[in-house]
Amino acid sequence: MYCAVCKCEFDGWTDTCPICMTPLVEAQPPEPASSTMSTLPYQDLVALVKENEGQLTIDLTAAEVGMQKQRAFPYLGYGFAWAKRMQGAFEENPANLIATEIGTDKKRSFPYFGFGFSWVKKLEGQLSGNHVTLIASQVKREAKQNFLYLGYGYAWTCEMAGKCGDQLKVDFVITDIGRKKERGFPYFGFGFAWENKGTLTISIAE
Repeated sequence: MYCAVCKCEFDGWTDTCPICMTPLVEAQPPEPASSTMSTLPYQDLVALVKENEGQLTIDLTAAEVGMQKQRAFPYLGYGFAWAKRMQGAFEENPANLIATEIGTDKKRSFPYFGFGFSWVKKLEGQLSGNHVTLIASQVKREAKQNFLYLGYGYAWTCEMAGKCGDQLKVDFVITDIGRKKERGFPYFGFGFAWENKGTLTISIAE
């Protein structure tokens, strides 16, 4: 299921976009025309960064969101969510990053509270045709409880760092978190949080 407004994909767990509350559709929205998007040779990308006082910033938004639910005896519910793909562009230079490694964890507390946590550990993709790799450097998590036996776990990546080739370093700071909670009969609570928006900064490596 897809949101035509946010351009996000949700894996069949809801009929309404949790970000903008728009009803989801089955067909994927058409991709933006790629004719205006360019591919830069690496040295031209380095030169572009230098021309912009040694730093470029790109705003990225989640284009696909992954979600899972798990249950355990007797009333333990675990929810997991993460940004599967993030996209953005600087002028005509696109950035398309895919989550290639996800961290997950489960905790429980007395008597029947279950908390599921998941976050993006590694992003890989293309920056105007040049390979980028990012590794999580800061992760945050929250555990909340509601009567009766409903536990909601949330986790997300706050910051990532990596590089593009041997001359550029890349930093990614999450600026907005998507969040949703669900419950199932009788006492199953599921908390979901994912990296919704962020700022990618490309600079000259020292």
